[in-house]
Amino acid sequence: MGQPRQLEQQPVTTEPSGGALPLLAHHSQMTSIPDPSSDAAAKLGIRLGTPSDVMGGSFGKRELGAILDRLNKFNQRATYGAVAHLVGLPPMSLMAGRPRDPLHSWVVNGSTHLPTGYDRSQTHPNLLERDRVLSNADDLNAWLLHPE
Repeated sequence: MGQPRQLEQQPVTTEPSGGALPLLAHHSQMTSIPDPSSDAAAKLGIRLGTPSDVMGGSFGKRELGAILDRLNKFNQRATYGAVAHLVGLPPMSLMAGRPRDPLHSWVVNGSTHLPTGYDRSQTHPNLLERDRVLSNADDLNAWLLHPE
């Protein structure tokens, strides 16, 4: 894997009170951009979180671990798309590198309502306890604030 590329920030102009104010980047403020061939989330600096993460009061960009903890605590399924939207990752890579185990089995395919690629022994024993599957980000976000 290659070294991160360095990109120098270009001058930016703003007009706070009618006049242009140039803002120049110093070389010490250069931004490191990861090599595109690197591991997705870790190399991009996206913190996916762990099941022990504490869920904050704001449910904008959420930690995947906190969402999994809440789904697991209340035996609630949610689709890859709904969860991916809240954590800011593509649905196809949401669970990449994560184990196929009962905790992660609460995130499911929108059509089958089952986790993709899991054996029955890898799913939570109460996976089918509830009929409802949270299938969009708005519903998941509302449910996370007030789980039922």
